Amino acid sequence: MSEQQTHHYDAAASGRLKFAIAFTAAVLVAEAVGGYLSNSLALISDAGHVFMDMCALGLALFALSVACRPVDHRRTYGWHRAEVFAALINGLLLLVLASGILYEAWERFHQADVHIKAAGMMVIAVIGLVANGIVALRLRGHHHGDLNLRTAFLHVLGDMFASVGVVIGGLVILTTGHTWIDPLIAAAIALLIVAGALRVLRDALHILFEGVPKGIKIDQVAAAIDAIDGVVAAHHLHIWSICSNVLVLSCHVAVDSTVTSGDKLIRTINQVLAERFSIFDTTIQIDEVRGPHETLIAEVEHREHEQPHA
Repeated sequence: MSEQQTHHYDAAASGRLKFAIAFTAAVLVAEAVGGYLSNSLALISDAGHVFMDMCALGLALFALSVACRPVDHRRTYGWHRAEVFAALINGLLLLVLASGILYEAWERFHQADVHIKAAGMMVIAVIGLVANGIVALRLRGHHHGDLNLRTAFLHVLGDMFASVGVVIGGLVILTTGHTWIDPLIAAAIALLIVAGALRVLRDALHILFEGVPKGIKIDQVAAAIDAIDGVVAAHHLHIWSICSNVLVLSCHVAVDSTVTSGDKLIRTINQVLAERFSIFDTTIQIDEVRGPHETLIAEVEHREHEQPHA
């Protein structure tokens, strides 16, 4: 992606996120007030979910703006990792929110004669459902490549399902009078939040532990490099992510006697990596002789080292 395309993408994504934050804030106020007036724990829980949606969207917007900061001598990869830390914080906050909702649902199960205004509860839930549908449509198409945008999009989808649950709960209460359905739906929303939180935490931690990026198989990358004329075998291969859309690779490449230009071979390898795997940031070392104990994935020794002198 060129610098101009990247700027256009960031500007478009930022605009959509700002729209989504404003719209979500309005839904939050409506559901919080409506939940209080109708005495519906499910609706209040959904308001909590919407609040976390707003936090996720805000973190995504913050991370997007921070990631655009230029590199410097102290941060040679810039601030791209801000996206991952924002997602990590968001996932942890989601777990805290879910725990609170589950506790409140358990307390409500043990309360007798709880009066819930089902009609008002349903009206607010429908408003929330429509609003989240509009936000999801605005975010669609920007959520695939960026972890925070994907997280925000999943939040909004999850809240759409939660709103459907609240509407169904209101119908059950309205037709049968069974108010126990309200804390049951609240607990279901909490479990939905937990599932989303664990998914976000898993993806963020995988990046922080420098795991092989999703969708990349290290054997396939090695095979693509090995298939290039002049290459004997790739070894000491490492592939990791700076953030969800910045992939990095380093490796050694053993070559045969037919290779006369290492620079030309490296350009060919980089072209293959960019076209087939969207890996653009690489460090490749050409080895004329491959050692007898070189392996595709090499151990990285944990060594103590002295602080370099200024």
